[in-house]
Amino acid sequence: MEYSKENTMTRKEYLKSKKKQNFFLSKFKYLLLIILVVLLGIYVFKQLNVYNNVTKIANKVVEETKLARTMTMYYVSMPYTKEGCSNVMLYKASDESRTIIPGTEGMENIQIIEGILYGVSENILYSINLSDYSKEKLTEKQIKDYAVSLPYIYISSKDGIYKLNIKTKQMERIINKPADKLVIDDTNIYVIAEGKTNKSIIKYGVNGKNGKQLSEKYIVSDMYLIKNVIYFINSKDSKIYSVSKSGGKITKLIDNKVLGGSDLTQYKDSIYYINKSDNNTLYEFNLTTKKSKKIINKNLLQVQIKGQYIYYTLANSIGMYKYNIEIGQTAQVTSIRATEFICIN
Repeated sequence: MEYSKENTMTRKEYLKSKKKQNFFLSKFKYLLLIILVVLLGIYVFKQLNVYNNVTKIANKVVEETKLARTMTMYYVSMPYTKEGCSNVMLYKASDESRTIIPGTEGMENIQIIEGILYGVSENILYSINLSDYSKEKLTEKQIKDYAVSLPYIYISSKDGIYKLNIKTKQMERIINKPADKLVIDDTNIYVIAEGKTNKSIIKYGVNGKNGKQLSEKYIVSDMYLIKNVIYFINSKDSKIYSVSKSGGKITKLIDNKVLGGSDLTQYKDSIYYINKSDNNTLYEFNLTTKKSKKIINKNLLQVQIKGQYIYYTLANSIGMYKYNIEIGQTAQVTSIRATEFICIN
């Protein structure tokens, strides 16, 4: 074999070529090291992210469990069949116990005041002592609505409004016309009744005297007394209006349509209502800023506020839920079918 002079390489050229190869090899190793470090960093980041997510989920479960476990309520069960009968139930989330209150078959429109359960069955008003479950029929009158202000119960019947002394059992008619809804405070009675031209809010003294119509231009379908303000729904447009307990200027608060028959409640400087215009979701209206915002994006059926907590049921679910206004945390408390409820804590 013959070697050409053109193919021969001097030592200087060889060392130069070797140096060049080592340079590219070193650069390749450096890039490979960088890639490995980046991949390792991504892996560690993902693992930390998974860990954080798992921790968040675990903490959320703990928080929701804690939120759900602190609740006691009385509720009217919904019959599972047309022939079935409702009862008032006591539910304790601490041990998930459910207890039927004896003597409450068919009872509705319930209130609990100083350890006494009041409720209506077949349009008759009863009381049940929750310590020994003794039951008492309070009147033979067929009632439309009632309000308790111990030692009196105010009863709306078809022939007027009566004042019943619980202790003496004496009852007297104080207003000669009936009311669809009856609300009281320390000094006055507020009713939804026929006014001069339509269903209106009328205020009376606790003795039934000095009637004053508060909402002449509106057809009132529901009202809520909160502090010194009466909030009511005008059936013409299903919107919320407000008027002072003493009467005077009436203000439309919200342009949304409101679901009637569900509690309108207040916490701090905001009122909470079910927005009929937005698939019965829960909204907050700030009384200071006059702005509304959506709080719970669910199809709600009923709502009640107890302190910083909102309790609610859904139209298409058998669940009872608890929402903490301060932290925005929601927990399902239990699965129930309830037509109404009273939360104790």
